[in-house]
Amino acid sequence: MSGFVTVAFTLALEWVTNAFAYIGPPLAPALGGLAVGLILLYAPETAGAGINKVVEAYHRTAGRLRRRITWAKPLTSVISLGSGGSGGQEGPLVQSGAALGSLLADILRLSEGERRVMVLSGAAGAIGAVFQAPLGGAFFVSEVLYRRLEFETEALMGAILSAITAYAVYGSFFGFHPLFTVSISGEMHPWTLPAYALLGAVEAGAAIAFIALFRFVQGRLEALRLPLWTKPALGGAVVGLIGMGVPGALGVGYGELLRVLETTPPLSWVLLLILAKLLTTSFTIGSGGSAGLFGPSVFIGGMVGIGVGRLAGRVFPGLEGMEAEFMMVGMAAFFASAAKTPLASIIQVIEMSGTYALLVPGLLAGTVSYALSGPRWTLFPAQVPSRADSPVHVGTYLQVGLERLRKAQLTQDLKLEGIPLPDLADLLQLGRPVPLDPHERRFFYTLTLPEGTALAGKALRNAGLPTDILITAVLRRDQVIVPHGDTVLQPGDRLIVISTPEAMTAFREWLEAPVEPRGEA
Repeated sequence: MSGFVTVAFTLALEWVTNAFAYIGPPLAPALGGLAVGLILLYAPETAGAGINKVVEAYHRTAGRLRRRITWAKPLTSVISLGSGGSGGQEGPLVQSGAALGSLLADILRLSEGERRVMVLSGAAGAIGAVFQAPLGGAFFVSEVLYRRLEFETEALMGAILSAITAYAVYGSFFGFHPLFTVSISGEMHPWTLPAYALLGAVEAGAAIAFIALFRFVQGRLEALRLPLWTKPALGGAVVGLIGMGVPGALGVGYGELLRVLETTPPLSWVLLLILAKLLTTSFTIGSGGSAGLFGPSVFIGGMVGIGVGRLAGRVFPGLEGMEAEFMMVGMAAFFASAAKTPLASIIQVIEMSGTYALLVPGLLAGTVSYALSGPRWTLFPAQVPSRADSPVHVGTYLQVGLERLRKAQLTQDLKLEGIPLPDLADLLQLGRPVPLDPHERRFFYTLTLPEGTALAGKALRNAGLPTDILITAVLRRDQVIVPHGDTVLQPGDRLIVISTPEAMTAFREWLEAPVEPRGEA
């Protein structure tokens, strides 16, 4: 189904783009934004990028997405992109494909776990079709859920099958060929690797700049006291004005990227295109226009790669004529940093270029870019750090922690051996205290150690904990720690605590109190 939706979307986008071409900037993007704004009155969930909303649905709403997204999101995106708004096709199609998966789960009356697999499978089909990268699409939806290098392996097989099917459907209409047909050397020379590592560092900086600008523009537009439906038109007007001077920054932009690669304009023009694309994307999507962030990332990463490749060729003659390689590797490095998907990004670029010659350079540049950008800078704020931080898996880690306590005979001493661990874990996951001894009013609690707390960085023996606070287990990412006096707590640790209601209330207040700086001796 995702494949057929992608086919229909591609045909509709071509038709709408041709229709708006008669109007052109600056009026066309503003009119497109106005049309999108009117649709938002009926379907406000179609505003902005789509991937983040799929990630949020996976973690927070058991994969449930509204049924009207299946058609409303492609409609608003066709108008946004066809009128000249800057963005990609993948975000809307991912959200639409995920909504189709959620709809099928309703029809088949599947469980919550099966629904989540269906949602990711629908999203993988959309990416596999539009980028003609089925393996990359499957890995992407499994990797994009987390900021650290983790995968949702339970969904991988379903995502692969869906991506292959959608790819076959889409290719039957438009042919089976790489998205970017560029001339790339089939040889990999070790002496070029330092240049690719440098490219990764530059792409990390570019990704951080893009995310910072996008958040700034989005925040300012959200703060405007204007009706929601008017903001896409305002953003479209700004985009149209920019497009009058730099038309290559409008729309998806892949054609402009290849034109720059082939015609070698001055580096100043390349820099202007990058800046203009940053702005047009931020105003299109930040104002509520409907488009994806993957496409602009490909454009910006590729343009940065062309610029670095040309500069490298001037400094090191052996690197002359390698702009195409730097462009493709730059795409992978930029998105690895911006989306926290280093492995999926290089797989997708390999499929999009049709050659494995970029595997080693792409892995190097992507790893450098991913490492330098850190977990804070991401295009998708709905991502959680790891599986242990996802509401989907917290119960599993709580069960493991409680099982460790059982083996240590702690829960037996507290007369909990008759309580099923899944039930106990479910109650703790919901934040509910579990009574241990009604006569002494002791309970099991869970809490997450906040940033900046006085307890962080201290060994338990030196923490000065009250006598009626007993930390029985520490859940740290994928680790379950039975603490002792030398255990050092870290921000983000999830603690299983035994205490009384009064002592627990005081303990929470102490944890959340600001730490006073120490004066000089």
